[in-house]
Amino acid sequence: MAQFFNTPGTAGEIVKLIQSSDDKLILISPYIKFDKKYDDLLRNRDDRKLSTTIIYGKEQELQDSVTNLIQNTKYIDIKFYKDLHAKCYANSSKIIITSLNLYDFSI
Repeated sequence: MAQFFNTPGTAGEIVKLIQSSDDKLILISPYIKFDKKYDDLLRNRDDRKLSTTIIYGKEQELQDSVTNLIQNTKYIDIKFYKDLHAKCYANSSKIIITSLNLYDFSI
């Protein structure tokens, strides 16, 4: 059943989605700039050897923390797709389709 959330509600649901995913996680957002909470959640997944795929679509200089996350993790795969505009976050049991970017200022 579809549910509708405001911005803080959506941000909370994305956090829950990441925390509850015990297998593959896919994060699709044109813009990525993680705050400490997302960085910690993704590092925790990597420590547990859980696969995460991040797809972004706007050419930008990646934030140092995102670059550091990519370079210092084994199970996080990041891909660039230049025509990306969608924002979608999914694991094996839940999908969130939203207008909210994975960008700390959006959240």
